Amino acid sequence: MQVPGYARNCLAGLMLKLVPIGEGLQLGDGRTKAVAFVGPTGVGKTTTVAKLASHFALVEKKRVALVTIDTYRVASAEQLQTYARLIGIPLDVVLGPAALGKLLEKHRDKDLVLIDTAGRSQRNQEHLRELASFFQGRHAIETHLLVAATTKDGEMEETIESFGCIPIRRLLLTKLDEALSFGNLFNQAVCAKKPLSYFTTGQKVPEDIEVASAERLIDLILRFSGPQDLPREGRGYGSSRKPAFSHH
Repeated sequence: MQVPGYARNCLAGLMLKLVPIGEGLQLGDGRTKAVAFVGPTGVGKTTTVAKLASHFALVEKKRVALVTIDTYRVASAEQLQTYARLIGIPLDVVLGPAALGKLLEKHRDKDLVLIDTAGRSQRNQEHLRELASFFQGRHAIETHLLVAATTKDGEMEETIESFGCIPIRRLLLTKLDEALSFGNLFNQAVCAKKPLSYFTTGQKVPEDIEVASAERLIDLILRFSGPQDLPREGRGYGSSRKPAFSHH
């Protein structure tokens, strides 16, 4: 019977029009691109930074530098230092907003500067304001808010709203491999009206990251029921797979 498939395709077509999709990091205009990654604790910021650094430095052969303003967790800085050493790129630690400006000037010869930050609770306004101070007046920094796919709908909404004190340009969805459902991702992507940039699908560096697409997200919602069904062929930077619905 063709009705279920037809209905699924109609629904998918409507959903495709609602999901705001941005793009992966775009380089090549001759200017240094600075990108910061913010979000709650435990969403995978440092690992995501390492994945992107590996891709652009080793695959795209771009000049990349790492910066961390996470001075709260020694383990995080050490982890990023290990990645920087393996990739063969510099890492600098920022101790204050003024120092960030100096480091961006120092790395103006780079193609890409990736900025890792300390995890912040969406309910700690003092810490959020402290984090926001690093980005005041620095509109050239493209800021991505990382949200874990395992986060409940209400908590995800609260997180996106609370981090609004920072000029968020993109949403980056992590831990798709750990999620039991994906409808919350669609809900928040539509409500936040922030373009999606990347999906992360595991811990492997640099493999488990892909450029976001509406087709991929809707495919997960309509076809797959849990992390055990996350299609392996959909993994990898910039990878794509045939969706479970037809789109014209």
